[in-house]
Amino acid sequence: YDRGEQKVEVTNATTVADAIKDANVELDKSDRVEPSLDEKLVAKEYSINIYRARPVIVVDGNTKQKVITSSQTGPQIAKDAGITLFPEDITTLTRTDNIVSDGAGLKLEIKRATDVTFDLYGKTSDIKTQAVTVADFLKEKNITLNSDDRISPAQDSKISAGMQIRL
Repeated sequence: YDRGEQKVEVTNATTVADAIKDANVELDKSDRVEPSLDEKLVAKEYSINIYRARPVIVVDGNTKQKVITSSQTGPQIAKDAGITLFPEDITTLTRTDNIVSDGAGLKLEIKRATDVTFDLYGKTSDIKTQAVTVADFLKEKNITLNSDDRISPAQDSKISAGMQIRL
């Protein structure tokens, strides 16, 4: 399978790389093949998938970079770009409208989580969140307040970087 098309090839090749060569399929060094090129062909039939590398614009806050990658998901593309993601970060992969200005047909946007300090009954932890308000934070972290609990700042307070939330 290559670029959405299926090609059937009968071959006496002993590896995936040899089978691809027999099929006259050109690969770029950034393309990815499954199974791997050095996989020995011992079964009667194989499905070989070729993932073509393409340029992707990665936008991480004020940083914008172009990466050539065959990866298919946001976290994989971020990793290829040398970007560390946290579980709370959100990635969105979309087509770009203007290939001339962006230089690529795909754009990966990273929405970073906000760092807050959470004091839960005297135990302090640094936590990342996508929540907009303290109430959203409590909901996101599956925290239910008891009637005796007090939260500071108030639940309608907007989350900001470095904020301290105390329960």
